[in-house]
Amino acid sequence: MPSRHGLQPRHDNPDWRIAYRPHTAFGGPGYARAYGWGWLSVPGALLVIVGVAGLLIAKSTAFWTLLGLGAALVIASIPLNAYSERRSMRLLPAQFIDAEIRHLRHTPMMKGGWAVRALVRFTLDGSNIETTPGQFGYDYLPGEAAARRFVEKLQKEPILLWVDPQHPQRSYFKHLRG
Repeated sequence: MPSRHGLQPRHDNPDWRIAYRPHTAFGGPGYARAYGWGWLSVPGALLVIVGVAGLLIAKSTAFWTLLGLGAALVIASIPLNAYSERRSMRLLPAQFIDAEIRHLRHTPMMKGGWAVRALVRFTLDGSNIETTPGQFGYDYLPGEAAARRFVEKLQKEPILLWVDPQHPQRSYFKHLRG
């Protein structure tokens, strides 16, 4: 389905052989979430805005402090959000079913590069669930060779997924290396 800008979101791209398994409706509850310490990015962003506005309008160097503090909060919120997010998820073994490697073109909203969409199955509370791990149902890798090595690794080695029990389709590979 095209977005309001007429662009088709990558995760809905019909060119993929393996269909994306969304964990929630596009834009619905749980689609984009900040966890625990991840909320530090909100006051951090506000401090950055106030700092920049203060530098442009008042031309006072005191606003450099606000700008620096805001930037530090935003940057610190990234790993803290990931840590908080993983605390709410469960680490589960998964079975490889299939994988697809694609080269994605660069768009104004997303970087281009090599992506792997894997279809895996895991068991959560007695239910077998099939999913396509990753934020958009695929994961970026630095090149085609790395993507191929990653698929080979998925086929041969045990797979561990971080799974959100509230949205079981929402999952991430524990290790993303080729």
